[in-house]
Amino acid sequence: MSTFTRVTVLGSRKRVDLVAPGDEAVAALIAQLVELLDERTESAARPMTLIRASGHQLGPEESLDEQGVRAGDVLRLVRVDDAPAPPEVADVTDVVAESRDGQTGLWADVHRITAACIGITLLTGIASSLLVGGTAMLELGGAALLLLISATVLGLTGVDRLALALSAASLGLALPTAAQASLAWMPQGSSLPVIAFSVSGVAWLVVGCAFGVGLRQRAVLRGSIVGVAASAVALGVDLLGMTVVEESAIIGVVSVVVIGLLPWYSMTASGLTGLDDLVIAGTLSDRETLRSTVDDAYRSLSWASLAAAIPASIAVGALVAADEPWPLALGISLTLVLALRTRAFPLAWQALPLWGAVAVVAVAAAIAHVEARDDVVTGLAAAAAACVLACVARPTVQTRARLRRLGNRIETIAVVALVPCAIGVFGIYPTLLGTF
Repeated sequence: MSTFTRVTVLGSRKRVDLVAPGDEAVAALIAQLVELLDERTESAARPMTLIRASGHQLGPEESLDEQGVRAGDVLRLVRVDDAPAPPEVADVTDVVAESRDGQTGLWADVHRITAACIGITLLTGIASSLLVGGTAMLELGGAALLLLISATVLGLTGVDRLALALSAASLGLALPTAAQASLAWMPQGSSLPVIAFSVSGVAWLVVGCAFGVGLRQRAVLRGSIVGVAASAVALGVDLLGMTVVEESAIIGVVSVVVIGLLPWYSMTASGLTGLDDLVIAGTLSDRETLRSTVDDAYRSLSWASLAAAIPASIAVGALVAADEPWPLALGISLTLVLALRTRAFPLAWQALPLWGAVAVVAVAAAIAHVEARDDVVTGLAAAAAACVLACVARPTVQTRARLRRLGNRIETIAVVALVPCAIGVFGIYPTLLGTF
């Protein structure tokens, strides 16, 4: 069905208001418009054309509807060589403004609050480091506990920003106090791994109470539980009178076992594993509930992987820094397991903490064995070559499958090697040889 459009056409001497068919080519209308407007006909070398008020020419092969001509538009009939140039719009300012608004990294309240909290933690941490010692340790610990309780209560009542500030101050006071308490009370408190376990446990305790309980961030709370539990186990083992290497062997093995259980822990703690039962019972009908539960499970896994990677890096770093062969072999096996265990974590923020732990172990090994310069350089060169290969390689799907199978075999061998290496760390083999 044909459509018609009412337009006004201006000529050099006359104007005409007409209803033109909207589905006919403009070239078919120009001849009739020339007669209506009494335009002079000249040679075919100077054809006529229709232009809009904006200066844009209408294409002769397209219809009025195709070119978006609406009822009431004013067109001008001119010769092609007399038509004005189309307008050029310079909207650099608008483009710059729109581009700025479209950026995802704009400085916002969350960045200002984060920077302020980091500053509070650093300032209070430096101040408490200067004051800690003797009875001041108990006073600073009490102040940190009081600030933490206040932050938790404020978070529960909805005063989030003040709660964050008090949490940062509590963290700054607690970390030096934890280090000093480790030096004063732990049997191996002067060793760097024990101090690191103490500081890590206190940090996760503050984060769990302030964010997990106070601000109701359940994923953070689940991650902090893993971090506090790992540090508690490490400090408990230290209280048994074991050496730092033996303590690190236990924590390293326990850490890789826990890392393997983190996906199950995250799904169970978030309630994801119980959704099937709700669906079967017919009590779950909201798809949004399912989506939020899955997101919560992913967030829980991210925080839990970070919490487990920290004690793993401390323990394995202490093992590879040892001079004895058994701790070094156990540290290498644990490093392989950490690197290959990243394949079980789907999100980048879940795998990056484990890769960070591997990097910490590599740095610790290089620093501890700096006297064996040639061996250290060879190992670092091999690791760098592997990183370059991983960066530039584009394996096919079949190659990826073969690499996954190879990774599974290597991980299995490394896991099996953990038991005899751990036994060797505790010096059981010489005892067995002496017995038999």
